[in-house]
Amino acid sequence: MKLASFFETRTRDNGDKFVTCIDTTPEWLAAAIRDAHQGDMPSDWTYATILAVCEAIDDGSIDEDRIGEFADAHVDIYTKAIYQWAADMCMRAQALDDLNASLTKCDAAIAELRLP
Repeated sequence: MKLASFFETRTRDNGDKFVTCIDTTPEWLAAAIRDAHQGDMPSDWTYATILAVCEAIDDGSIDEDRIGEFADAHVDIYTKAIYQWAADMCMRAQALDDLNASLTKCDAAIAELRLP
């Protein structure tokens, strides 16, 4: 069974291409895809990255010893792609800001408790 066979590339009305799962995707793979999105809405970047990982697993070009090489080879350094990634992840940035604010309040409360 080839993991990449559970994905297909489609075209939106505006001409943009995107990766998605086929209807017969096993539940375990669908669950892994949902987990990879970390609670965010479906992301074209995440789907494309998951497909790239599945293709690498299928052809044997990725293993535990070469995961860093794989990641480095799939980092997009072009400005447009970086801005698109940032736009797609803007909700995550707000969540991180909120978490940071909460942790700062917790740190302050702990510091007060430690006062002699």
